[in-house]
Amino acid sequence: HDKTAEGMEKLAKLIALGGLAMSLSHATTPMSGYEHVMSHILDMMAEVTHQPLAQHGSQVSLATLLAAGAYQHFLQEFIPQEVNLASCYPTSDQMHNNLTKIFLQVDPSGKVGEECWAHYRSKLDKWYTQRSTFEAFLKDWPEISKTLVAWSRKPERLLEILCAIEAPLTFAQLTPPASEEQAYFAFMSAPLMRERFTLGDMLIFLNWDRENLWKEIWKMMK
Repeated sequence: HDKTAEGMEKLAKLIALGGLAMSLSHATTPMSGYEHVMSHILDMMAEVTHQPLAQHGSQVSLATLLAAGAYQHFLQEFIPQEVNLASCYPTSDQMHNNLTKIFLQVDPSGKVGEECWAHYRSKLDKWYTQRSTFEAFLKDWPEISKTLVAWSRKPERLLEILCAIEAPLTFAQLTPPASEEQAYFAFMSAPLMRERFTLGDMLIFLNWDRENLWKEIWKMMK
């Protein structure tokens, strides 16, 4: 619906429904997931180095491509029977050490790392207490995956939409541009920034090969 009244009507309804979902959940989670946290990481990196921020919508749309690519691989490759449940629960000390070490790359003073840890720790605590829920998730994966497949969209479709509206298609086209190294850091470290649980967290707890996953996703971005 290219700029038609019908198209605007549908857009208005979707925005209203999004607002209702956020009101009912008392959080922005329904409209702000893995992709938004990646964007926040890129913003944080720019702020620490006193650089200008890229346009929020364009940055989030590109991060959405990364997230959609991750979902596509996960939905195709995840085998719950192969999950080692015990290895999905790293200790608080392990995660604290990993998190602070990672964010030292952004802020050598350690302040950013400790701020992120203050938020992340509550998410980690909840992960520990919801073990039975995760076990049920693994058991019910065949049905859950059908729902997720129906709800998700392939990154190729998102690229088509971005092309149609003449939006940036690569991080290098942002103003200011973001490098592959910056996008990689955002993809890898986003789960460690906030309380919000996303697919990024699941990949970490499942000990997923995120390095190879990143390589596959980045091919799509070129």
